[in-house]
Amino acid sequence: MKYIQKGNEPPEFTQWKEQQKPLGVEYCNYKNLQNPEKRLTHEALLREQGYICCYCCQGIDKQTSHIEHLEAQSKTEVELSVDYANLLASCGRDGNWPDHCGHKRGNKPIPVSPLITNCEAFFRYSGGRFCCAS
Repeated sequence: MKYIQKGNEPPEFTQWKEQQKPLGVEYCNYKNLQNPEKRLTHEALLREQGYICCYCCQGIDKQTSHIEHLEAQSKTEVELSVDYANLLASCGRDGNWPDHCGHKRGNKPIPVSPLITNCEAFFRYSGGRFCCAS
């Protein structure tokens, strides 16, 4: 895991949210996010992460990743589902991919966040593999 410094959300994503707010929270949520705003948001996440998975640091691109919610959608307020600070890019494109990173995690909380500046200190690396140091 490597620290991810969050940047500003794409202006198109901000505009989409502003258009949805008057319709109510049932409209301004992740399940209603469509292209082009969803694609532009995904691309912004990839760029700010340097095209690596937010958890395993494997190289990813648009075809090999998905938008991940740091705080699981099922566990949070609807507004948090479209909070850019809660969005990351994780390896694995859809539910057909092997259980890995975001898909493997599911709705479980994670003990270390890639948004913590010293998140690397929570792991030790040995023989090409890593494990949690806690």
